[in-house]
Amino acid sequence: MSVTEIAGRFDILRTRKVVGDIVFEKDGISVMTEYVAHNEGLLVVKSYRNYNITPKQIIEVLAGCFEDGCELQEVLRVSSIFEEEESLEGIVINIKNIPVLVSRKSHDVEEIYKNWSKSL
Repeated sequence: MSVTEIAGRFDILRTRKVVGDIVFEKDGISVMTEYVAHNEGLLVVKSYRNYNITPKQIIEVLAGCFEDGCELQEVLRVSSIFEEEESLEGIVINIKNIPVLVSRKSHDVEEIYKNWSKSL
């Protein structure tokens, strides 16, 4: 399985609010998101409409963020989103208006997808 690549661009406005995009990429699939918030290692993002990918593919890409070699943690630190000692524990995203959590402890794609499907 290939490593997930993360690219982020963040700007801090006069309001001190962090805004920016995070593009999650894995195996040629890109998930475009907008940074919403973070708290205690939990990253909340809002997905742009990705018409060419399925909900399961979105989950697969985000699960890749918890594989060895993923640089999301470093991007979050360099962008001053996370504190130096803060560790990425999970990512929350709405898929078809259903919140989905992909985390360090629970990033099994099949299980997350099955739970999401039940909520439809």
